[in-house]
Amino acid sequence: MAGALSRSVITSAVASGLTAAALMALGRHEHRGALAPLNASSHWLYGDHVGRRRRADLARTGVGIATHHLAVMFWSLVLETALGAKKKTLSELALGGALTAAFAAVFDYLVVPRRLSPGWELALSRKAMTGAFAAMALGLASGAAVARVRGERRAIDRTHL
Repeated sequence: MAGALSRSVITSAVASGLTAAALMALGRHEHRGALAPLNASSHWLYGDHVGRRRRADLARTGVGIATHHLAVMFWSLVLETALGAKKKTLSELALGGALTAAFAAVFDYLVVPRRLSPGWELALSRKAMTGAFAAMALGLASGAAVARVRGERRAIDRTHL
């Protein structure tokens, strides 16, 4: 579990950043504002109207970004626990990222109470939300690959001490 936790820190950093960038691009593309999807993630605290907020402020945007990152950290830990410590191929990492993001979408929008969902539907179309979850899948797979490369380098460094 400790290995999965340390790998998930790296995996979540990559996945959270890539997903946030995609959310911003999708919000802008749909003329709803680049920050609206990130602000929408704070709806659990401030209400649904934050999904229409286009401007940054520490309270809503900060809470939205923090909420988004913590959620991605959770899904990264799920992925890293499922993958285990053994070496994986890029195909296995891609499949793991895709399955985790798909499960996250189903869980976040069909299982948890609406108030605890990511809130992206408040600022994006369903098509854009699909794109955001695809970016999450790519970010999870890429992050898991980076975490494994970093782990291999650390193992090599320890053998040369």
